[in-house]
Amino acid sequence: MVLHVAFEDFADTVKRVVGDSSEAYAASENGVTILTASAAGEGTVVASVTKSSVEEAKVELQKAGLRVFEGRWTDDLMLEKESVVLTDVFVSGVSYKTEAGAPGIWVDAYPVQPSKVQVLKAMYEEMLQTGEMANVPFEEFVRLSDANVVIVSPQELRTFVSQKLAGSEVAEK
Repeated sequence: MVLHVAFEDFADTVKRVVGDSSEAYAASENGVTILTASAAGEGTVVASVTKSSVEEAKVELQKAGLRVFEGRWTDDLMLEKESVVLTDVFVSGVSYKTEAGAPGIWVDAYPVQPSKVQVLKAMYEEMLQTGEMANVPFEEFVRLSDANVVIVSPQELRTFVSQKLAGSEVAEK
């Protein structure tokens, strides 16, 4: 089980959940620093993400009394048959109406759970940048596109893949 907290609350939460002599781990991934701490064998991981560098995060956490090391605790699911590793990724999908009236779909992924508005704004900005859409206000874009946003959590992704591997030809390959 993973408890996600804001970076500002990470040190206090680690001390409360994991214990006062806690160790934390910091790893850089995709332009952010991922912080984790766990009581080995307990099955609970405290996690946070910050835009600070690993070194900056280490300094901050050491000031708060944590010992910080390079690395990352994880609850990633390793599926040996396919050597598939699923990390904590939120996948968003947006179905929308196009100018031609045909349906469209837009997909993106995030390291932390986005809101539906964040997903729509990311789609809007990408379509403006690529020239796929005329320069219209965001509110007008939302109205005209008649968008439907779906966000799939890491646990839901794990469940989908586990179900497929448990009973399909993918598991046989």
